Amino acid sequence: DVARRMVKAGVIAPRFTMREGRRILIPVDFSDLPTKHPYTLMLSQADTERLLLERLHELGGEVIRPKTLSRVTQDANGAMATFDDGQTIRASYVVGTDGMHSTVREQAGIGFAGGEFAESFALADVRLTGAAPHDEVILFYANEGLNVLAPLPGDIFRIVAPAADAPHVPSTAFVQSLLDTRGFGPGELVVTELLWGTRFHIHHRVADSYRAGRILLAGDAAHVHRDRKSTRLNSS
Repeated sequence: DVARRMVKAGVIAPRFTMREGRRILIPVDFSDLPTKHPYTLMLSQADTERLLLERLHELGGEVIRPKTLSRVTQDANGAMATFDDGQTIRASYVVGTDGMHSTVREQAGIGFAGGEFAESFALADVRLTGAAPHDEVILFYANEGLNVLAPLPGDIFRIVAPAADAPHVPSTAFVQSLLDTRGFGPGELVVTELLWGTRFHIHHRVADSYRAGRILLAGDAAHVHRDRKSTRLNSS
């Protein structure tokens, strides 16, 4: 019963377009796809985690935080996790979903081949004035570079753009310059509030194996395409 809750909380975007300014280069309409959900559902990671956690609690599950894993061992019948507070938990399997710098993966001795692209990216969640569509994700092409404009719940828009000079914490002026030069045009969309922003780099890393005996990997511990350090901002 998670999908229903996510659809209710998210923004439905049945269209994706590639644009140059206001000119549509390539429209992609998801509405004819043979699925119950023929659209992109725009929902923040924070809301996704919240809804999953709520449902887990309803089903009697529990997430223990904070908890830091220090060691994983295994034998033919199961695996043992040891935590920094001395507690141990034995289970049939251990699934490492502990991110790019996975302790589980390192303890299992699984390699993580790949590298990092030099180019940086700016990401920001903002409120805007102007004719930004609420049912469409846009990829803008411009001489200055690419820019993604995507709607989120709460009348918020997410902006993602590659930028060689991306600041660690994007300012309102920086985000506005992206919209002016890689959007509908100067002044067409105006940032009225910057809620959150960060800079990230693209990684391309894949674990040598997703399993070592009774230890399994999933998520960013198994394959990652970016590493982001987030900074929450007040209005500016």
